[in-house]
Amino acid sequence: MSSRSDVIKGRLVYTEKLGWVDTGHSKGNDARMLMAAINSGDDTKEPYFTIKYTQYMGLGLKYGTSKITRWKVRRGLSLHDKKRVALTIMMHTTHLFEAHQDSFPFNWYTDSGYSGEDLVSNLLGFYQAINGVDYLPQLQPISKDDALKRWDYYGAIGKYKNKMFKPLLFPDPQKWSCIK
Repeated sequence: MSSRSDVIKGRLVYTEKLGWVDTGHSKGNDARMLMAAINSGDDTKEPYFTIKYTQYMGLGLKYGTSKITRWKVRRGLSLHDKKRVALTIMMHTTHLFEAHQDSFPFNWYTDSGYSGEDLVSNLLGFYQAINGVDYLPQLQPISKDDALKRWDYYGAIGKYKNKMFKPLLFPDPQKWSCIK
């Protein structure tokens, strides 16, 4: 659940190309661990190995909720195919997790499920981790003051639900004052 203070603290930034980006989601730590697990699967003698992938939210490890998926992956895949498998696992599990967050009882106290920035931030984090590239500068981030103006004009990003891995863009309200 994002708040205005997340913009002030730099945890939520607005970009011209991808809209709102959650900088925590866009780190891609889970994607790095997923790729490491897929790469280490080649060490097995079996033709297939099992991957366990988790998405979690909560306070520490004691209080929270998660979605865990398990996958059988064929040993000996090319690097390109490993990346494709990792992307499939991440996207599938993300949908399960966001639907979980968007269901009772979580949706009574949080707007996190399918929040407008979640899926695109996860996808950005995946590609940043897998390719070792910081894509944020290419996405044209705007200043914190301009981001706050958009937040104040359009409201919290959590009220805009996005079930696709495509950005929700919010035009500059000073240039496009007729939009809302």
